[in-house]
Amino acid sequence: MLKSFLEVFPDLSMSEDMTDLMRQANVTKVTMNLRRDRIKIYLEADCLIAKDIIFDLQDLIRRQVFSDNPVEVRIIERFRLSGQYTAKRLMPMYRDSILLELKEYSAILYDMFRRAEMEFTDEDTLILHVEDTCVSQKNRAELTAVLEKIFCERCGQNLKLTIDMREPKESRLRALSILQLAQEVQTISRRLYKEEKPDGQESLEAPQHKKE
Repeated sequence: MLKSFLEVFPDLSMSEDMTDLMRQANVTKVTMNLRRDRIKIYLEADCLIAKDIIFDLQDLIRRQVFSDNPVEVRIIERFRLSGQYTAKRLMPMYRDSILLELKEYSAILYDMFRRAEMEFTDEDTLILHVEDTCVSQKNRAELTAVLEKIFCERCGQNLKLTIDMREPKESRLRALSILQLAQEVQTISRRLYKEEKPDGQESLEAPQHKKE
């Protein structure tokens, strides 16, 4: 099955902008579970579609097409992007969509990704610097799997992802504050010692007289 989205849902009432966007999309498959309360729509598009638009589209289909039956609608999107896209170029364009998706999926993964520092060593290799905590250690594999699925399966990229566990910022700041305080105490101690030292005194020890 490969039909244009507007052909599969000809009576769906959408905004003009969404209609123009859906003209570039095709439906490859539609499935429903045995209880007939969940439907999956597999969508392919030649352009990037933000996740908030996908969520809005799911809601429109649920309310307009299945208004008489309580059905959960889920769109599984895939993008056929041109060769000019790389993971590095795609990230700033799609980061908000990833955050929105993670927020719906898992608050823990959302917070990990939101706080992480990104470092691309080349166009397709990403190091994600994440604070090293018990929670992040437990969920790093799942975050890796989700991000690889989004970039590789959905967007057709060749993302190579490494999650680097770093000491939490609070610990680093606390250690830095302690070091700074120690340096200040040392500086004050040296200044006080110089102020208390008598003029011309070269040693704290009394001079020794030689016996004749």
